[in-house]
Amino acid sequence: MTLIKSISGIRGIIDKSLDSTMVAKYVQAFSNISPHGKILLARDTRNSGKDYIQTAIIALEQINRKSIVVDIVPTPTAQFEVYSKRYAGGIVFTASHNPSDWNGLKFIGPDGTFINQETFNRLENEFENLSNIEVLNFLDKKTIYKNESADAINAHLFNIENLSIINKNKIKKNNFKVVVDCANGATSIALPLILKNLGCDVVKINSNYSQDFGRSPEPTPKNLNHLCSKVIETKSDIGFATDPDGDRLSIVDNKGKALGEEITLAFSIFYVLKYFKEFRNAPIVTNLSTSLTSEKIASKYNTPFFRSSVGEINVVNMMQEKCSLIGGEGNGGVILTESHLGRDSLVGAAIMLNLMSNESQSVNNLFNMIPKFYIEKSTINITDDYSIYLEKLKDSHSNDNINQDDGLKIIRQDEWVHIRKSNTEPILRIIAESKSVERSKELIEKIKNEIK
Repeated sequence: MTLIKSISGIRGIIDKSLDSTMVAKYVQAFSNISPHGKILLARDTRNSGKDYIQTAIIALEQINRKSIVVDIVPTPTAQFEVYSKRYAGGIVFTASHNPSDWNGLKFIGPDGTFINQETFNRLENEFENLSNIEVLNFLDKKTIYKNESADAINAHLFNIENLSIINKNKIKKNNFKVVVDCANGATSIALPLILKNLGCDVVKINSNYSQDFGRSPEPTPKNLNHLCSKVIETKSDIGFATDPDGDRLSIVDNKGKALGEEITLAFSIFYVLKYFKEFRNAPIVTNLSTSLTSEKIASKYNTPFFRSSVGEINVVNMMQEKCSLIGGEGNGGVILTESHLGRDSLVGAAIMLNLMSNESQSVNNLFNMIPKFYIEKSTINITDDYSIYLEKLKDSHSNDNINQDDGLKIIRQDEWVHIRKSNTEPILRIIAESKSVERSKELIEKIKNEIK
């Protein structure tokens, strides 16, 4: 059965490719490679996560490691808590935007960031060296634990509300009406709460803790029809949607149009560069598959712009290297260094409300103020070594600007195509962006024809 392993963590189908024995072994393996101190345990709203936390507590007790349980909290809250409380590390039981019959483990290092490839390789080696027999001896035990989710959420929200770039009093004066769709996931308490703290009138859909997400869990435009119609019905100023573990934020404008996940980071960059000159002196960092929209905004303010390989930790590593103040990924993930180095939907929501307050403009009008580019995505199945395809494309596009940091990216004026191997399937992902949907689709088809 499918088990996905990458620097983004472990994901599998519950009781098929992922079971309690595997969870216990990974928990102990992570403990063995972590410094001294408590390990934080968190989860999204999948029912299996409750059992996995029980397994994790006992697994850690067996090797004399103490744990702290924050239970259901957004992944960025877990990251913030590990960083701010100086824990030895953290494990979040989540499969992010995968369906509810999946679950997984995300591993947080003592600095509050996801572990890098080198640490993940150490984790895998430690996992392989552990015995199943020893783990099986304690899997049926249960324990009572203190749930510290409320304290963790409140600490995280207090941090966000008091960031130097957030003027909560100015936001409160607008009394924004906001519809939220949390996919019944880990932001179902935290997102409405921070909005209410900022003086918003909140309308909730799919915002009760449940492994029935109420919609397809990825917050892409095609999955947000209910949110779009609710914004229109309630005459709201904006709609926010998150994925089940809360590191991604999508925006629906006041006319009920889903703007796409890329716009969240673009709006955030626009806000900080326009209103905070110190941000113009530090580079912006995104990944290679993130929209040109953010890059064009940075260019307008003469701000350096860098791109990393795809993956949150890759963006974070480059942000640290370049001393970046803000960065992220085009999937709706905003990373603000002042808060913590992780994608954070709650930070993104606060920034968006402050942008609306400062501009005194509707979201639809704000959207019309920023550059427009259109991303299309596709895949092709591969059976051979994928590097053969990349070399072929490199040769045929020798006159183009080529980036090979992560697969192959062909870069031209106002358009690009990124071809990279999937980390989880025998496919090549093809992503194209240009000034029109038609052109982006054309770019993808040209690449497919060249590979054949």
